[in-house]
Amino acid sequence: MSNAHNKLGMYSDAVKSLNRALDLSRKLGNRQAESSQLGIMAGTYLGMGEFQLCLEYCVKGAEMKKTLGDRQGECMLLVNLLNIYRILDKKQEALTVADGCLALAKKIGNKQAEQMVMLNMALM
Repeated sequence: MSNAHNKLGMYSDAVKSLNRALDLSRKLGNRQAESSQLGIMAGTYLGMGEFQLCLEYCVKGAEMKKTLGDRQGECMLLVNLLNIYRILDKKQEALTVADGCLALAKKIGNKQAEQMVMLNMALM
């Protein structure tokens, strides 16, 4: 439901749906679903222009993905985090994330993430 709201630009409805989904995932102990929902929430806040909330959810999601051993999910959330830091002109934070993300992308063979890191770095 939240994805449909996001696509329609109905961000406040998406946040409500995601908060309900997050509550349910936490009650059920489904950390994989919770980590994915944190990433979607980050994207929702990005769409709303709420960059600080976007950063917070992106960091939480990436940390949870790392804890769960979901390296692909972690890598993609790090790419998103890099993008947000770039948008906010936080170059040092962006470079730190870029280094870690690029190393992870190469380690797991995620060529798309490697390209996205390089693009973000070129745009800085």
